[in-house]
Amino acid sequence: MEVVTSFKLLGVTIDNKLNFRLHAANIRLIVNKKMFSIKKLFYLAFSVKLQFFKSFILPYFDYCLSLLIYFPKSTIQKLKNRYDFCLLKLFNIKISEYNLFKQKIEADSTDITNAFNTSLSEIVLAAFAHRFLRTATLFIHKIVNISTSPQLLAKQIVFKKDQKNNYSLRNSENVCIPPTKTLTGEESFSYFFSSLLNNVLLSSLNLNFIEYKKKLFQI
Repeated sequence: MEVVTSFKLLGVTIDNKLNFRLHAANIRLIVNKKMFSIKKLFYLAFSVKLQFFKSFILPYFDYCLSLLIYFPKSTIQKLKNRYDFCLLKLFNIKISEYNLFKQKIEADSTDITNAFNTSLSEIVLAAFAHRFLRTATLFIHKIVNISTSPQLLAKQIVFKKDQKNNYSLRNSENVCIPPTKTLTGEESFSYFFSSLLNNVLLSSLNLNFIEYKKKLFQI
């Protein structure tokens, strides 16, 4: 059996340290090449540049975006910087700081709206942090509400009302957040998405996936 330091699986580069730095570096390299290929064509009409960005650059940022919960903060920042650089060069839009990653989610659902940059929303784009938040909420909504979702993931989301207790619980509609005292624990699937459900998505779980997706893209 050959021992390798990294390999590609379904378009995602997985390294032997599971920090995804190489995967992020590959995304930045590809995006750099795409941007360089039209460097002399920045004078093109806005609609043409927008279509180029959506067709040939944005998919690299969006693909498997929910994996960002496992990325080191420095790696996420580098991806965000590259995304912001593309918007600056193509559309002359400068993104204000919106630091979402590697922090406990302590806001309510209005944060989805606050994450929008006004200039970006006018051209049907969104800041990098918002794109991640939108992808993450769509992903966990599927996991919780669609019966054919991967059961190994669905079982990690435990609602208080489903616990076997002989007494009533306050906030029984909430999700149980696994206790942890380490940063690694906070970066786990169960901790991150349980926090996301409680603080952002809980009020929308009664909607089916199509209804929720329509609501989310109307914000």
